[in-house]
Amino acid sequence: MRKNIVILLFFSLSIHKLNAGINSRFHGRLENRFYYYLLDNDSKVNPDNLFRIQNVSNVSRLFLYADYYKNNLINFRSRILYKIISERHAQTRYEFILHELNWDYSISDQILVRLGKQRMNWGTGYAWNPTNTVQPPKDPFQPAEEKEGVNALKIHTLFEKFYITTLGIYNSEKKNINIAAKVGTSLDNYEISGYIHKMFNRKYNYGFDFVGFYNDFELHGEFALRQGSERMYTDEAGRIFTNDNDYFLKFIIGGSYTLNSGLMIISEYYYDQTGYTRKQIENYVSTLPYSPIVYQSVGFGRHVLFLTVLKPRILERFSIQGSVLSNLHNGSIMFIPDFILSPNEKLSFTIRLMLSTSGFVSIEKKLNPVPHMLRLEGQLYF
Repeated sequence: MRKNIVILLFFSLSIHKLNAGINSRFHGRLENRFYYYLLDNDSKVNPDNLFRIQNVSNVSRLFLYADYYKNNLINFRSRILYKIISERHAQTRYEFILHELNWDYSISDQILVRLGKQRMNWGTGYAWNPTNTVQPPKDPFQPAEEKEGVNALKIHTLFEKFYITTLGIYNSEKKNINIAAKVGTSLDNYEISGYIHKMFNRKYNYGFDFVGFYNDFELHGEFALRQGSERMYTDEAGRIFTNDNDYFLKFIIGGSYTLNSGLMIISEYYYDQTGYTRKQIENYVSTLPYSPIVYQSVGFGRHVLFLTVLKPRILERFSIQGSVLSNLHNGSIMFIPDFILSPNEKLSFTIRLMLSTSGFVSIEKKLNPVPHMLRLEGQLYF
């Protein structure tokens, strides 16, 4: 553990020496998260902790951000993550991840080219982004979490009344190129976008989103039609299979409202046609514990509701945020309150709880091996 701390401090101190560059900007974040999981040994997915879920773990993460620009030709940005994962009764793991490293070039005021590893912040959803098929899906438990970018060539072209973004995405695992494009425009109080994504050896995926503003109220939505499902299913014989041929609809409808007191409310309804039907759930449960890979705690069914309430600066340095995730098909609910203390702009401490209920469908009870969780987090910005 001492070695881990020394490595993180070395990176933290070194970053300040780099700030001397006139055309450079270096900053970062040092973060530590301690998890305690209250395991359910009666869970049908993981009876008697069959798959050895650790009930205590610690994750240290160091984010380093660097931007270097001199002229139109020299314009680079990078984002690096160094992660240390420590678990009880397990060997400590070290991970170095290059989240972003790209080069920008402006051909004109209307055409921007970006080459390299980059994030695609497509879509208007908060907890989910079904139209953003070029990156891994968001985690609704922590929707603001930074994602690793994709290797791509992006060309962003501005026209008088709309814009077009085209992508050539390199898939390093399958060694092929995917093509995607986005067209956007403004219409009265709305921003509207359309998407198309051609994956290798698959048909086209389509998407549409919008966001509109009415004083303190914001309305947004996303609709996506995608071929194939990454979810795994079981039949009555207990065999596991996927569905790569059919088209599946996913969409969200949501909004946010900010009160005069500063209280913000965000809500989203998510429909996912790849979710399990009641019969598929029954087949799945009847094959346990031999098919735990198909289990997903959020989005298990087809209808999910997300709600979060944020009250910043209650006592100048103290904030509260509470989120609720509910699978509407069985009534299961997860409560996720966060208590945030920020002594200054560079330091924050957060206590997070996760409390879940199993719902009212008897066949789906006892599916969650981790019904409750405690997370202690500290963040230092520099």
